[in-house]
Amino acid sequence: MHRLRSLLFVSLACTLPLVGCDDEPDPGCEPGPGIICTFAGTGISGLSADHLPALETEFYLVQDMTVGPDGNLYILDWNNHRVRVLRDGLIETIIGTGSLGDGADGPALATNLNHPTHIAFSPTGQLVLSAWHNSKVMTYDAAGESVATICGTGARSYNGDGLSGVETALDLPVAVAFAPDGRMFISDQANQRIRLVTPDGNISTFAGSTRGFADGVGEAAQFNLPAPRRRDNAGEGHDLIEFLSPPSAFEQSVLTCA
Repeated sequence: MHRLRSLLFVSLACTLPLVGCDDEPDPGCEPGPGIICTFAGTGISGLSADHLPALETEFYLVQDMTVGPDGNLYILDWNNHRVRVLRDGLIETIIGTGSLGDGADGPALATNLNHPTHIAFSPTGQLVLSAWHNSKVMTYDAAGESVATICGTGARSYNGDGLSGVETALDLPVAVAFAPDGRMFISDQANQRIRLVTPDGNISTFAGSTRGFADGVGEAAQFNLPAPRRRDNAGEGHDLIEFLSPPSAFEQSVLTCA
């Protein structure tokens, strides 16, 4: 378990990264149509030193990954509280010490995260981290090798809209997504809301209010722990697909489509 694998779809002419598990290593595997090969991880939970070959590196519950503008694979090593990058066949930590902490701003390799859940790149190429149990959304400055909070106070709470990002309380921000114009959407999970952050830093509720289930416009819509995917087997969250219409001058709607 705890390995990263790729499935090559020849018809799509691309390699699709997957977070996956299997029981035995498969050295020498060659990706091909319908063939899944391990490309990082040993299958053993742990925390390896940096700069090891990808297949010799231990992870502990890989939660998310994405390809950056530089073509490298960025990996969210959830239970190791780190963000790591696969570059030239080697794994390197870029954010986190591996210890639990409050997600302080400053040098990226000195900050102690608490179970980050999601990473994404903005339209301008900046890495954005959903620091879930820190109740923050943070950015990573690659040149300065530092992290900074852009949304969230660090306290699990809700204090309304109309404040700046760093004055606005979030409650388990589980993921972010970007519109092409740079607007950022935050799945503010335990607040049952989707928050909208404009490029100038203003934050507002795009959809959602109290916990429940209802289609509707803006705060008339209701969610049950909104997340990018179903997260547990105990029935928490809706096993439904919901669609958010693009924001306009008049309304933003949530519709169940499956």
